[in-house]
Amino acid sequence: MKKIVYILSFILICLGACKAPVDKNQDKGPLILSSIHPYELLLKQMVGDAIEVRSMIPPNASVHSFSPQPSDLKDLHKAELIVINGLGLEDMLKQSLDKAGNKLIDSSLLLSDLIALDSLNQVREQLIHNHQTEDEHHHHSGSDPHLWTSPRMMMKLATKLKAELVERFTDFAPLINHNYETIYSGLSAADELIKNERKTFTDPALVTYHNSFHYFCRDYDIHYLGWVQSSP
Repeated sequence: MKKIVYILSFILICLGACKAPVDKNQDKGPLILSSIHPYELLLKQMVGDAIEVRSMIPPNASVHSFSPQPSDLKDLHKAELIVINGLGLEDMLKQSLDKAGNKLIDSSLLLSDLIALDSLNQVREQLIHNHQTEDEHHHHSGSDPHLWTSPRMMMKLATKLKAELVERFTDFAPLINHNYETIYSGLSAADELIKNERKTFTDPALVTYHNSFHYFCRDYDIHYLGWVQSSP
């Protein structure tokens, strides 16, 4: 199991390798906004330096307590594309996001078939373990919003986002397609490593601090034994 943790850490390091400080006062042309840091990292790898990418909610901030500043609302108006997680994670921005129109991409809608599968599994588990209390389930819209914790979910999301980016930023299509291949190859390799490592365990179980690894455990057949805290 330690190897799986190391693999996940490696993925995050690779995604963060291209991260650099951004001066919000600089006007670099097109702007893509992500609601949270994991999607900022993915989008930056996809578009490179061709398009500015920023996250609205800083990496060290909690989505549960974040309050947008006037500069954030200004960025929402300026951005040509806004990528959010969905599933209630950005409720604090709902009023502003509702005005974004076709600039808005909801990642949960792009992954709706995989999330629906997870929801069916949750319903089945509730029927089997009907002694569980409501507090034991995640409070975001009935589905786990932590889509980015599974490489398989991110592989599909990368494919969907690539199509959106190529359509909206046609001048950068060759660059985006090239970078996408690198990203997908890396995620696919991570998927294979985790699958092979999983085979060395019999009925593995995982306990985490926050209940954010439902999709990871589902995709790699790991029993999610429990978590310490439902909300940070």
